[in-house]
Amino acid sequence: MEASIRTQEQVRDPLHKLIRRLRDEECNLVLTGLKGSSFAYVVARAAAESMHCFLVVTADNDSAEEIIQELRFYGNGDEHSRPRACLFPSWETLPYDTADPPVEEVLARIETLYRLESEGGPVVVVAPLQALLQRCLPVEALHDAVMTLRVGQERERDELLSRLVSLGYRTVPLVEEAGEVGIRGGIVDIFPPGQRFPVRIEFYGDTLDSMRAFDPVTQRSLTSIDEVEIIPVSEVVITESTCRQALRRVEDARREARFPARMISALQEHIEQKTFFPGVSFLLEFFYDQPATIFDYLPQGSVIWFSGVDAWKERIASFLDTAVREREQTLEAGHLCSLGEKLYMSSTEAIERLDGFSSTIRSLSLPVYEGGQEILCFDVAENGDLYRSLVSNKSETRPLAQLVRLFHEWLNDYYAIVVVTHSAIQKKRFLELLEGYSLRVEAPDSISFSSLTPVSEGRVILVLGELQAGFRSSMDRIAVITESEVFGERMAQRKRLKPGDGVALTGLDDLRTGEFVVHVDYGIGRYEGLHSLELGGSRNDFLLIEYRDEDRLYVPVHRLNLVQKYRGIEDEVPSLSKLGGTAWLHTKKKIKDSIKAQAKELLGIYAARQALQGFSFSGRDDYYREFEARFEFDETSDQLNAIEDVLVDMERSRPMDRLVCGDTGYGKTEVALRASFKAVADNKQVALLVPTTVLAHQHYQTFSRRFRDFPIRIGMLSRFQTPSEQKRIIEEAKEGTIDIIVGTHRLLQKDLGFKDLGLVIIDEEHRFGVRHKEKLKKMRELVDVLTLTATPIPRTLQLSMLSIRDLSIISSAPQDRLAVKTYVTHFDEKVIREAIIREFLRDGQVFFVHNRVERIEAMAEMIQKIVPEARLAIAHGQMQEKELEAVMLSFYQREVNLLLCTTIIESGLDFPNANTIIINRADKMGLAQLYQLRGRVGRSSHQAYAYFLVPGEQFLTDKAKKRLEALAEFSELGSGFRLASHDLEIRGGGNILGLSQSGHMNQVGIDLYYELIDKAVKEIKGEKTVPDIDPEIKVPIPAYVPEEYVPDIHQRLRLYKKMAGGMTESQIADVQSELRDRFGPIPREVECLLLISNLKLVLRELMVISMEYLNGTIILAFHQEAQQSLDKVLALLQNPQNKMRFTPDHKLHIPFPQGQGWEEMVKKVKSSFAC
Repeated sequence: MEASIRTQEQVRDPLHKLIRRLRDEECNLVLTGLKGSSFAYVVARAAAESMHCFLVVTADNDSAEEIIQELRFYGNGDEHSRPRACLFPSWETLPYDTADPPVEEVLARIETLYRLESEGGPVVVVAPLQALLQRCLPVEALHDAVMTLRVGQERERDELLSRLVSLGYRTVPLVEEAGEVGIRGGIVDIFPPGQRFPVRIEFYGDTLDSMRAFDPVTQRSLTSIDEVEIIPVSEVVITESTCRQALRRVEDARREARFPARMISALQEHIEQKTFFPGVSFLLEFFYDQPATIFDYLPQGSVIWFSGVDAWKERIASFLDTAVREREQTLEAGHLCSLGEKLYMSSTEAIERLDGFSSTIRSLSLPVYEGGQEILCFDVAENGDLYRSLVSNKSETRPLAQLVRLFHEWLNDYYAIVVVTHSAIQKKRFLELLEGYSLRVEAPDSISFSSLTPVSEGRVILVLGELQAGFRSSMDRIAVITESEVFGERMAQRKRLKPGDGVALTGLDDLRTGEFVVHVDYGIGRYEGLHSLELGGSRNDFLLIEYRDEDRLYVPVHRLNLVQKYRGIEDEVPSLSKLGGTAWLHTKKKIKDSIKAQAKELLGIYAARQALQGFSFSGRDDYYREFEARFEFDETSDQLNAIEDVLVDMERSRPMDRLVCGDTGYGKTEVALRASFKAVADNKQVALLVPTTVLAHQHYQTFSRRFRDFPIRIGMLSRFQTPSEQKRIIEEAKEGTIDIIVGTHRLLQKDLGFKDLGLVIIDEEHRFGVRHKEKLKKMRELVDVLTLTATPIPRTLQLSMLSIRDLSIISSAPQDRLAVKTYVTHFDEKVIREAIIREFLRDGQVFFVHNRVERIEAMAEMIQKIVPEARLAIAHGQMQEKELEAVMLSFYQREVNLLLCTTIIESGLDFPNANTIIINRADKMGLAQLYQLRGRVGRSSHQAYAYFLVPGEQFLTDKAKKRLEALAEFSELGSGFRLASHDLEIRGGGNILGLSQSGHMNQVGIDLYYELIDKAVKEIKGEKTVPDIDPEIKVPIPAYVPEEYVPDIHQRLRLYKKMAGGMTESQIADVQSELRDRFGPIPREVECLLLISNLKLVLRELMVISMEYLNGTIILAFHQEAQQSLDKVLALLQNPQNKMRFTPDHKLHIPFPQGQGWEEMVKKVKSSFAC
């Protein structure tokens, strides 16, 4: 009976009917009623049952990416039966854009084409309509370009590298991203698209001896593999054959005079060089006889699905008209990309191809009847009403009670309820919140939706997945609920991990010849490269530093720990130190004494505050857990640590005074929100103090949005309020009817009082005046204070500063951040228009920085002329404050989409929707300033662009050229620490101690300055300090990293710096493993260097300042404070068999016959002291 009922239901079930109809040779269906993510659910279920390839057409890239995520979720559990879901994106550029297409989109297109060409089974391709119009490389060309590499295969290394370069792979020293190749001796690293990890190939002669997948972050091998397929990373493959074809086409074009002669000649010159060049991606028709389209890759019988694409024929015509206009303008400007006149299909061809599918399925919100169509109506509900229902019926003590009531209703109807969370931490929070509701919850790693057929009872299943919207199907008895439908909307994020994100790289790996360095003992000099010298019969590497009067110092590589890259105030050239003088020692002592005086006062304040009694806030409950679960982003580890630090402080009885450091957009505000929620939950009021009115408005909007579903009242005090509004808010604060007030220094005026103030949050305290700071100082004695700053402070200082100031650092970038694409170009109206229109097309905003107020109106006229679509406003520091604030607010509220401004925007505000910045006369600005300005964009998951406009090369100074080259090169996240955030750190060092010491920093460099702070603080705290000893080792041993072993000088410097400080035997074993993995068998010279590194650690523990080998004797010179070591020396001398002697100058002479190996010498020293 039960089986009979189920069969009847399936007859009525549109999903099963759809699956049956797809088995026919032809079908023309319209699907209605699909809501939320149910369209992707239907496609995934149909694909699992079908033998056909599916092409799903969407309106744009964003909707295509969303459907891909949904398909991968709904097919996740059916690993063996599900077809692969592949994205075929359009380029995120204008047609015939002068900028090359984004690498990620090029790789995604090629990977999808490869899957279609190579996979035997069905594939689901999701593509925006625009992507289908663009031609691609022919099927045969892709097939011929694919390489299969196997262990044991015979292949010359150089031939392999040449082939990879022809496929578009970029040669780099360190392989980190798809499309890169690196070569080191007999080792080749490749990152092919479609592979989760890059591949390391080790050659033995001309044989592929081994292959291993490796981690691009650590660069260490993971697992061995036997075979890998290498696919191209460019749709144009540069080979002898394709170049010959292209040159023939060039001659044809020249004969027909279709293009300007100078452009044809330029193209011919590029092709003859047989290398990739800007714009080559647009020129498929020159390199291939018949460029293909994606339709040529789709097998016979493929099914086309349309999702959210209405009037698609009109859309095609509109886009192709735009392409024609853009090409004409680009051709007029002389850009080579415009020569690709057949890059896109004609409107007629495109419509014929799209109409040519035997099976077509359209998903429509309303049925549109056309001849020959069959309509399938789905009874699906979306979950938009769910969130509203939960908020309106929420209980403070049992926040999920209403949700659980709904779950029980659905379970009684035999539903399978699938709750989807986006991260493991959210899954854990959800489980904790559901505890105590008598609800059985399953939490598997994955599920198979095709097997979710409840018979006797319902189920609640909690799983991980990237899903923005769910749905409820009464026919399938399935309810899919996403966390955003329970806790509120969250931001879609791309999971990315960049090597070194958030790590302050202050080493030497980015050091360039001619840059300044600091030697701890000798002062500031100029780095003049790494030199190999032969001394005492042994060859070693030395770092050459040039000092005043052209004095030279050769630093052995095993002492590189004494050398730092100089970083001081930008554009101030430091004075070179004089070798042999005492001025450097006096400078260090003077600075250290100054730091100690300031730190001592701060330490006294900190100690006094420890004795104060304050309010102890309660622990975290379900209400708080619900609030943290509503955060729309994934917390970074640093952010979680900072939140924990703050909450623990609040739960203590003494008043909190914590400083949270982190760049704008790294998540400091969420730390403040969690603290505010805790305070208000304990019936305390919160004051948030900010330096500017616009920032106050931004914080007010953020707090209002995060607290919108909780009974918390928020007010704002600033000039944007009328006097009557301000008076009302002040009265409500005194009465206690308002919980949180956001405001400027207006909050510090005498007429404002609170009924029960419990927490004060200060944003960028250093931007307030002295009088305001005195009031804040008094507040710290009464209530909890949380201070936020965007000033980066190195982690190295954190531990030493903990006894002076409670400090939390957020230095890891959010996971969805993409590096800003940086272009240095001449002032060109075409480029400017393209950059602005590209941003407008994705509903974004643009900064145009012009730093000359007297010419800014003329610039506004010019921009309005070339981009009449722009809603432009002007902002600069000479405007009236109220007028400036009104402009910035209109930009924040997106009433203005192009802000023409001076460098007034370089710090403070956060505009996530602004993802393009154009900086005029970038050559006139400093490196740190340019980095700061570029940091105004790239604060969301969208790709951001920075254009630095400069005059002709003949007008650029050498200094400006170097600055712009450096900024274009270091565009990855976290490079600010490596590149230009030192001006912020100068302020940071001052802020943290309450100092203004930029002059001191410039005298010794930032890194040494921070070391002096570290030592001064430890001395004041009474911690035992030992003398700084860096043993000098003078032995005739070749100990260096040969250039042929590690060709890249920056990687050699990194290795030298790593070993220079001394390493334990376990650390040496780890480095040996890394070297063998990354570079191959370790040469004798490197083994010697590792041994010296270990010996150095032993000698430092013994307080030996130098070791040398002279005439058959090892001579160890001890520091005058080496009392424990001298006790060991006395014990050695008492044994006459040792034949050692100790001289009055604290030197121990150990006999060691000549001719024995250096390994034995090291063993002799270590065994003598039983180390």
